[in-house]
Order: sequence, then C-alpha cells, then structure tokens
Amino acid sequence: MLAAGRYEDYGVRFIGVVYQDRPASARAMLDELGWGYQYVTDSNSRAAIVFGVSGVPETYFVGRDGVIRARISGEINIAALSAMLDGMLFRGGCS
Repeated sequence: MLAAGRYEDYGVRFIGVVYQDRPASARAMLDELGWGYQYVTDSNSRAAIVFGVSGVPETYFVGRDGVIRARISGEINIAALSAMLDGMLFRGGCS
C-alpha cells in the first residue's frame, strides 16, 4: 500500500509540487507512476521560495496548523517517511 493510502484515515494528505520542470512532462510521469496523491505546479517557484527549497527532492511535514514541523532533503524511503509520520501522529509531534 502506498503511504498516502496508509495514512489517509489519520487525516494526512500528500501533495506533490512540480518544481522547475515542464508541467506537462511532470504530470505525465506522475500519472504513469500512479503515485496516488495530488500534485500542483509551482509557477515562478513562489512556493519553493516561501518553503526555502534548496534541492530536489525535499519532503516537508506540515502540521494541522500550517507550520512546517520537519523537512528531509534528498530521497526518502517508506521506513523514514513512516517513522516521521508515526512520530508526529502518535507521539504528539503534530499540532
């Protein structure tokens, strides 16, 4: 099961951001892979600037209050993703 499906019942939402890529190419790749979550296009890199993106890929963990709780630069695997989400959801790390 994809992580997006695993955490759906806990109110976790995954959103991918197409950054510095042609939107059509990125959407085609994501559709082909069937990642199972929403994705948006970051026109003019505005979100990247606000979030302080320093490289791709980066994963941000945002609390219910909209505050960035954690960030992982580089690739992330399901074990690391699950550990972070479990900590936020079940050990009080997410507001």
